[in-house]
Amino acid sequence: MHPGQETVLLTLVENDGQTMTALADALEVKPPTITKMVSRMSSQGLVSRNNLETDRRSFTVFLTEDGRSKANELKSLWKRLEKEAMSALDEKDRKRFARMLGQVAENLANRES
Repeated sequence: MHPGQETVLLTLVENDGQTMTALADALEVKPPTITKMVSRMSSQGLVSRNNLETDRRSFTVFLTEDGRSKANELKSLWKRLEKEAMSALDEKDRKRFARMLGQVAENLANRES
């Protein structure tokens, strides 16, 4: 897998059958970036592209069985890594850490470009 493909897989697990534009918006990338990623993933058998009936220039992107399997593997791996990373923290520290990460995410979301 190439960097960024995991986010495409996990986004499609949550909402399969997205248009390329919706997928680019969800991942906050430019359309040419998502086009290249989806093309590569299609050739790897992870996703399929279907033309929209209303506009043959547009596509919807769906997970294949291989793509869904790979997404499930990634979720499992990330859960194990999270458990390992947090194993030395007690419940109080985990909650504090989650709050701090939330604040960092909010700071980044609100930053001025």
